[in-house]
Amino acid sequence: MKKYILAAVTLAAFTGMSFAQAQTPAATPTASEPVKVEAPKVAKKAVKKAEAKKMDTVTGSITAIDTVKNEITVKDAKGLDKVLAVDAAKIATLKVGENVKIKVKDNKAEMIKTIKTHEAKKAEAKKA
Repeated sequence: MKKYILAAVTLAAFTGMSFAQAQTPAATPTASEPVKVEAPKVAKKAVKKAEAKKMDTVTGSITAIDTVKNEITVKDAKGLDKVLAVDAAKIATLKVGENVKIKVKDNKAEMIKTIKTHEAKKAEAKKA
């Protein structure tokens, strides 16, 4: 008998809770009212991290330089040619055949670092 009473009380308690959680539908906007859609807010740190992740690195040798279009062609280790936009000031310092490491963002070279081979370092040491 106690089991039946306990079961009935439990059933009544859970039924009451389920009705308390029922939500009423939100008022739908009419045709004359504009619908406002808000973009989700993202923390500034998360945006900066996402921007930093978009930057790629290309390492290879310069095969062509186009000073008219301000572009260079870099052949990477896999043998793929990649055409990258470069600032006019930076393109003046580059030479065909140089090994470079380039930070790329949106197909534009952001940072270019010349990589010196072991033989080139020895040649510079002899000159000095």
